Amino acid sequence: MNRYLCCIVSLLLVETIDAQMAIHSDLYLGPDYELFNAFELTSFHSGIMTIDRNGGLFSFGPDSVWENSDSSSHLDGSIRKYGPSAFTFPTGHGGQYQPLHISQAAGNAQIDVAFVALPHTETELSLELDALHPAFYWSVANSSNQGRLTLSWNVNNDMSSFVGSRPLSDLSIAGLLGGRWQQIPSLVDTNSLIDFSPSDLLSGSISSESSFNLGDYSAFTIGLKKGGTTATTDMSVREGVTPNNDGVNDEWVIEGIEAYPSAQVYVYNRLGKLVFSALSGYDNSWTGNFGGNLDPLPVGPYYYTVDLEADGQIDLQGWIYINY
Repeated sequence: MNRYLCCIVSLLLVETIDAQMAIHSDLYLGPDYELFNAFELTSFHSGIMTIDRNGGLFSFGPDSVWENSDSSSHLDGSIRKYGPSAFTFPTGHGGQYQPLHISQAAGNAQIDVAFVALPHTETELSLELDALHPAFYWSVANSSNQGRLTLSWNVNNDMSSFVGSRPLSDLSIAGLLGGRWQQIPSLVDTNSLIDFSPSDLLSGSISSESSFNLGDYSAFTIGLKKGGTTATTDMSVREGVTPNNDGVNDEWVIEGIEAYPSAQVYVYNRLGKLVFSALSGYDNSWTGNFGGNLDPLPVGPYYYTVDLEADGQIDLQGWIYINY
C-alpha cells in the first residue's frame, strides 16, 4: 500500500513542462521503493520529501540537477546519484537541512548518501583525532567512487561549543573505516557551500584536500584534529578600530602578527564583499579604509580571517567594529 500511494502522490507533483519535477508539499516515500528522477531539473518549492530509512530511496539520473532546496524543502532520507559527476546532495533530517557535495567525481555508476541528525553509534577514534561532532553524520553506501568531499555545518550545529577556543582550522573531515574514525586531510573552505560567504561558527563547509575513494568509508562527519593549533596562543586581535586620528585605536592591530611574514589577512563586510586584504604579512597599519584607497568604510561590523602560514588554513577569525 505504501508503494502504491507513493507513486500516486509523486505523479501529482511532476510538472512535465520543460522536463522538470517540482515539489510543492510534504511527501512520503515508503520502504522498498526507489523513485528514480530522470528529469533535467528538480525544483523544491515547499515541503519535505521524507524517505523511509528502511529501504526507501530517491535517486537522481546522471544528468539531473536541482534548485532551491533549503531548511524547509529538501530530501529527508537516502539519496542515490547515478553517474560519476559533481553533485550536491540536498540532504536533511528532522527538519534540519545539511547538504553534502562531491566534486572531481570518477568511478562506478552510483553512490547513496543520507544525513542523520543523531550521534553515530561507533565512537572509536584514530590517533589523529581528538573528537567527533556529537550531533550528526552522513552515511555513504553502494559506492566505489572517487571524489573530493565537502561537508557543511549551520547554526543548528552549535559549532561554538564543539570548537571551543580552538580555531576553525583545527576542524577536519572524519571518515568511518572498519569501525574506527579516521582523519581525512581537509581544509575549511574560504567560501561556504551553503551561501558562499566566509565560513564561520554559524555556517560553513570543509573539503578534503584531494579526491579519495569514498566507498572505503561507511560514514563521514566533522571532527577535531589531535593536538590542535598552538601557534596563536600568544596572539590577540583588536576588536575595534576608531580611525579619527586621536592616537587611540586608529589602526587595526593583531598582536604577534609580525612573527608571520607570509600571513594572509582578509576583511569582509556583512554581505561577504572583500574590503581589505594583506597577502604577504600584515604591518598593523590598516585604518578602516576601503581596499587600497583612502575612502573610509561605513560604521559597522566586519568579518576577518587570518591565514598565518599562507597554507590555506584559517588560524584566526572573528568580527571587528569600525566606528569614528
